[in-house]
Amino acid sequence: LEINRNVTFSVNSQEALVMCERLIEVFDEAGYVVDTAVADKDVINRFIPDTKSVFLIHGHDHANMLRLKDMLRDRFGVTPVVLSERPEKGRTLIEKFEKEAGNVAYAFAIMTPDDLVQTTAGTQTQARPNVIFELGWFYGRLGRERVCVLSKKSTSIHSDLHGLMRVEFAES
Repeated sequence: LEINRNVTFSVNSQEALVMCERLIEVFDEAGYVVDTAVADKDVINRFIPDTKSVFLIHGHDHANMLRLKDMLRDRFGVTPVVLSERPEKGRTLIEKFEKEAGNVAYAFAIMTPDDLVQTTAGTQTQARPNVIFELGWFYGRLGRERVCVLSKKSTSIHSDLHGLMRVEFAES
């Protein structure tokens, strides 16, 4: 398919709706589910892969990541996706992340006190930057209702995440 970007055309609203409906059908045929959310009177359509794959976002707490991975696979019959376990295939890290993360229907973010940071208020422990980045990516991609935050006690929560529901755990 070749696209000439210099060509402009106009469509009326009815034609635009028909095109949007066809696009949704194409995504549906390709194995995606259209998930509609309403936020501040705006409709947000997300195309969620129709899969039992879930992404595990984690920092340095590999023991709890492995516990969660085993539980999700063995007790709930879903396929956990752990980025470090996926083949490189000559991709950059962000290319690998986007490809692997783009094929899941749910994400778990394990926030653990991996980094010690000094602020004007004192010293605190917080999750790794990759955990926060990937958490935000999934909030945008899948919506907050398809992301579960698991937070180990003593992990400082970034201010943008205050008020969001999360599951807190002590050891495992």
